[in-house]
Amino acid sequence: MCFRPLVRAAFEREKVAIFWWHAATRNGFQDIILAVNDIRADTATMDCAAFAAQPSIIRSVLYSIAVIGAAAKNISPASKAAYPDIT
Repeated sequence: MCFRPLVRAAFEREKVAIFWWHAATRNGFQDIILAVNDIRADTATMDCAAFAAQPSIIRSVLYSIAVIGAAAKNISPASKAAYPDIT
């Protein structure tokens, strides 16, 4: 996939510090869905070259990936038990 090296390069080049917080009113699944929707909206009309040419979009996607990781880590055991097919 053409995005993987670009994302890695952006982390290394920009030294981006990503901070996020988990809203008490949402669960991890909602955060993941919202972050994926943000990535889709930001990159829907782009090919690899267009993505690589826009550092602000790269940063937006990196932030969304960080949110997905944090949300996945914070999914409660009760939510995991409620949806055993999702691993």
